[in-house]
Amino acid sequence: MKKLIELVSLITINVSKPIDHINVKTTYNSLAQQFFKDLKEQKYTSDEEAAYALYENLSAVESKKYKNLKLKLEHLLLNSIFFINKSISDQYLHAYQNCHKEWAAIKIVMGRGGRQTGIQLAEELFKDTLKNGFTQLTIEIARHLRRHYSFYYGDMKKHLYFEKIIKQQKKILNAEILAESYFEELHLDILKINKKNSQTIRSKAKAYRIKLKKQLKKIDAPQISVSTYLVAVASYELEKDYKNVLKECNEALAHFKAQGFILSDEVHFTFSYKKLYYYILSRQFDKGISSIQETLALISKGAPNWYFILELQFILCLHTEHYHKAYEIIRKVLFYKNYHEIDPLIKKTWKIYEAYINYLVYIGEIGKTVFDTNKRLKKFNIEAFIDDMPPYDEQLRGLHIAKLIIQILLKVAIEKLPSIDPQLKALQAYLSKYLRNNASYRSNCFLKMLVILKESKFNKSMTIRKTASYLKKFQSKTTEIVHLSTDFEVIPYEVLWNSLLDTLDHK
Repeated sequence: MKKLIELVSLITINVSKPIDHINVKTTYNSLAQQFFKDLKEQKYTSDEEAAYALYENLSAVESKKYKNLKLKLEHLLLNSIFFINKSISDQYLHAYQNCHKEWAAIKIVMGRGGRQTGIQLAEELFKDTLKNGFTQLTIEIARHLRRHYSFYYGDMKKHLYFEKIIKQQKKILNAEILAESYFEELHLDILKINKKNSQTIRSKAKAYRIKLKKQLKKIDAPQISVSTYLVAVASYELEKDYKNVLKECNEALAHFKAQGFILSDEVHFTFSYKKLYYYILSRQFDKGISSIQETLALISKGAPNWYFILELQFILCLHTEHYHKAYEIIRKVLFYKNYHEIDPLIKKTWKIYEAYINYLVYIGEIGKTVFDTNKRLKKFNIEAFIDDMPPYDEQLRGLHIAKLIIQILLKVAIEKLPSIDPQLKALQAYLSKYLRNNASYRSNCFLKMLVILKESKFNKSMTIRKTASYLKKFQSKTTEIVHLSTDFEVIPYEVLWNSLLDTLDHK
């Protein structure tokens, strides 16, 4: 069912005008037409729902007629892919899709006996794939052309020309495969990184970085460069060496431009947004904002990456104490037209950020100047926020700690002191289960300080005295803003702690 839903969505979004080949009614019966229409309107989420609605029978989901109906609709939709006519702004993706679509058409033409036409079109396409760096497709077309000029024309000169091209492209392809393999392997390692294996993974990443950089000096092509720089960036991220992350990102973007590589907007986006981490960590607001504007130009408003970049801009504003700007960003997000349709995880993330903004409002860091009729956020319900967030959500990763922290801070700010017990217990459970062995040093220290807060009966002087050693410890470590980290800080812990102590003055 997921495959059909995705295909229907793809066809619906990318067809700018009606085409007979996509019209189910002209090809299959009215039941198939109804199935297509219902999927387009997102009426079904499972086979059981669809089968029952179409056949009014609970057992229909296992029937041959339902399975045949799905198969027919799937074939129709796959055939319709060739008739997608909505243009895309990404130059690389446009070229990539056109080249592959043309090559499929050429093979059909030659397979049906249109060799002369097919070869002429193949030679034109060959130039495009070579220029765009589509290595695998270039090799495939060159092999057909080599065979053609060998067996049908006996042209040794052209045979040798395409033989030379194939050998050159094979070297590039092997280098691409190696670089891609290293990057994919590192990605899998990073997903499972822990204290025991972290040094091994860092050493492997460094070795891969050095090897690929040497290879890049000998053989260069678009995809080799992309994977090589991604490995280099990942290597320095593992070392938390963000200056070199910035250096590699700038070098990558400059290299792509100097070489004249045509790459997808997604590639440029990846290196651009990674630069933002450094600007946030180094509190460089102006450079960060400039980089954000460049990155936003690469993506459409309302797309998942648009929300992600605004999230980084939001964090940058909070880490540089541009709180009113952060308020404007979250308001922009929450009132955007497709916000209620986006991934639930993205909405959960912004709900947590909304809680932090409301905390800043409670403690007076965001003044009433932002609260005119046009700019005001909806009233924030703390209890509803706590009820809507489960005690632990694996999807939230680093934001789970941020969620527990803001729940405590909000309750302290509005003087609901006794009611923070559930959050403190959750923190203590989390400390013992997930943050053992100092795996997340700053968070570990800060969470222990919050536990001491309750033990000190919210007495400011006693709290300061008992938490002094922990304060010194977490101040010795760098603030972390990487999203996958359990040390992710929406607002630096030093700032939150000082605001909490100020709040205790009024208790």
